[in-house]
Amino acid sequence: MADIYDSAFHTIINDCKKFLIPYINEVFGEDYSGDEEIVFHPNEHYISRNNEPDVKRITDSDFSIIGSVTKNYHLECESNPYDASILARLFEYDAQIALDSATIDGDMINVSFPNTAVLYLRSGRNMPDCVWVHLIYPGGDTKYSVPAVYLQSYSLEDIFKKKLYIMLPFYLFNYEKRLDEIECDEAKLDALTEEYNRIVSELSGLVATREITAFDIITITDLMEKVFKALVGSREHISERIGGIMGGQVIMTKAKEILNSGIEQGIERGFEQGIEQGIEQGIERGFEQGRIQMVVDLVNDEVLSVEEAAARIGLTVEEFKKRAE
Repeated sequence: MADIYDSAFHTIINDCKKFLIPYINEVFGEDYSGDEEIVFHPNEHYISRNNEPDVKRITDSDFSIIGSVTKNYHLECESNPYDASILARLFEYDAQIALDSATIDGDMINVSFPNTAVLYLRSGRNMPDCVWVHLIYPGGDTKYSVPAVYLQSYSLEDIFKKKLYIMLPFYLFNYEKRLDEIECDEAKLDALTEEYNRIVSELSGLVATREITAFDIITITDLMEKVFKALVGSREHISERIGGIMGGQVIMTKAKEILNSGIEQGIERGFEQGIEQGIEQGIERGFEQGRIQMVVDLVNDEVLSVEEAAARIGLTVEEFKKRAE
């Protein structure tokens, strides 16, 4: 199950990398403007151990932000509550990242450890603000901190105010311990449904103001849906009430946004016929065409399978293929 959450974290960081800047600013107290260049590094590292084959380790993210200076970052997402056993793994990752980017200068090797942080999706009793790595070497020692970020420390207001959209796919973790009672309590289910409707509304507003793109919102909601299914499981009432919010409704909202962005954009996307026949017919035809085109683009980008795309817009696979052509 943890693979689902790791994959969601890796996907939103790589597919919506501009979301990294406000997250880094929040976690490390940086002041990046958003104009900096972000360069990702390979996330597969091979750890050598005595008398053992090399062990492959995959980090959730390893990247550099290039501004007035260049800084390296390593982010991890952990679905288990804090446990000190993660310390050895973090150092192992950091040391390998440093070694992979090491440079040789004459008789000296330069190794630079990344700025590292961990996002915890679940909270427990022992929740330190940061953990420490203490390095002891011949002639001295040093230590560096690894910030611990807890999802449950951030309200929905915090997430949108601070633009921490990286956290949105995992929002349901805040309700994980109450899912059984929500499943059996209509009022609590109404409240949770309202929360998800609010997320959709907020994201739609961000697209309308062009702060995020249609691709961004589809990526976020697709990942929210995957995490939602993993956490909710067989709880039918929650699935029925909230499942559709993250699927068809969002796709419809995005198609409307594409249409409402202006007639010129509509013409460029091939909506001339609808526009010529009048605003109402143009909106109707353009909306439908834009809706299909958007999902086709997601299939071409391998974000959705053909089967998933067809289901999103209520067509059979055969019908979808014909319409897509």
